[in-house]
Amino acid sequence: NGGPVWYDEVGGPEGLIENFAWEDYHRGKTVTPPAFPFFALNPAQNYGAAADFADSVVSAWLSGGTPGGGSGGWRRLTERENLADGIYTPGEISDVVEESWAGYVKFNYGFDNFLGSGMTLDGNFGVRYVHTSLTSTGAFQFPDADADLPQITGLPQIEDPDNPNYPGGAVGDRNQCLPPIEDDGGAGPGTPQAGYTAPGFCSVAPDLQALYLAFSTNGFEERNLKNDYDVWLPSFNAKLGLNDDMLLRFAYSRSIARPDVGLLRGSVDITVLSQDDPRTPGGDPVPGGSGFFGFTANTGQPFLKPIKAHNFDLSYEWYFAEVGSLTVSAFYKIIDDIIVSGAGDVELTNEAGVTVDNVYLRQPTTSNETSNSTISCLASSTASVRSSLIPSSTAPACRRPGSTPPTPPRAATVPTIPLSISPTSRSKGCRNTTSTPRLSTRKGRSRPASPITGAAIIW
Repeated sequence: NGGPVWYDEVGGPEGLIENFAWEDYHRGKTVTPPAFPFFALNPAQNYGAAADFADSVVSAWLSGGTPGGGSGGWRRLTERENLADGIYTPGEISDVVEESWAGYVKFNYGFDNFLGSGMTLDGNFGVRYVHTSLTSTGAFQFPDADADLPQITGLPQIEDPDNPNYPGGAVGDRNQCLPPIEDDGGAGPGTPQAGYTAPGFCSVAPDLQALYLAFSTNGFEERNLKNDYDVWLPSFNAKLGLNDDMLLRFAYSRSIARPDVGLLRGSVDITVLSQDDPRTPGGDPVPGGSGFFGFTANTGQPFLKPIKAHNFDLSYEWYFAEVGSLTVSAFYKIIDDIIVSGAGDVELTNEAGVTVDNVYLRQPTTSNETSNSTISCLASSTASVRSSLIPSSTAPACRRPGSTPPTPPRAATVPTIPLSISPTSRSKGCRNTTSTPRLSTRKGRSRPASPITGAAIIW
């Protein structure tokens, strides 16, 4: 923490560090850099040796104590606290299971002399029913005060041996809100470091500091969310034979596109906002290299619904020769419930019952241009709040806690720590009425706003 760690300070077994000579550097047409020592092994093939070497570098770096800001340097994933399966924390694990059942009915029709016009008409119509059952299991993972927030109690770091408290306040144990005491070369207790800037958290009111420290327990709370929905997908196809060489085709269908499985995750990993406030335009000052702008979290949305589209297609076909044809076609689509990125402040309660209202949440939601359903509900066993989520391009206008939220068209009710957003969706593929009934399982897709039109001429 006093500067870089040099290879000759670390040492290591024979062959662990080698000088790289930059042979034929830029084919010898530029100045060759001096040889530098590098770690000689392939970490992917020699993880044990690479991890041991990294431990020795961290040990040398921390020889004076944990550096300011709480960072303890690199460590193995398996050395972290609150591991759920020996490697990952509960907030890093999402288990999503989606099952769907579908069935359809289709009718064919045909007329050789439609309404006595001499034209032929044939086609089909039908409807497909889809039932989807989704279960998303995850956890709220709360911040770690020791790692994410500065130390605000105790002695300052004391570097003067003449100070009666020396060597008290070593890095990592010191009060980072106070300037370090430097050795002034005299017999006195030393002088505070000139120009020292304390981290931003030191400027927070004491009662709020206590609240945020109590919220940052490094704990977690698991939840299991379930979402079922049904969709009806009608379709109609018609071909009108004008004569032996010309015909018109028309088709209508309603289709869906399911959200990507990753957007349905239920885990919420909450961290400290220390470098910039996303609620404000431009950059924000970061005193002492670590500001405090509340908390932030990224999560999925288990209650997303499929994007829905009404599709209209019309074409004219002229077969003027055995090997020649002219086709003119056009389409029109009305697309609802397009998924976009939402962002806004929400209120959260940790596993100890401590509630904060400045968690800036990023979450998939429905575009305001294609749906009025832009409501997000987060709740815990002790508190709940609704917060409007809007596209992140207009995030500065997000509702602050305490203001009146819009009324959702349908509120989702889920036991335990639910996170629910009203219906939204994304896209991948369409469902037609000619598929066979099936039961499918997915385990752990945005398009422009409607309507969409197009045309094509094929010669």
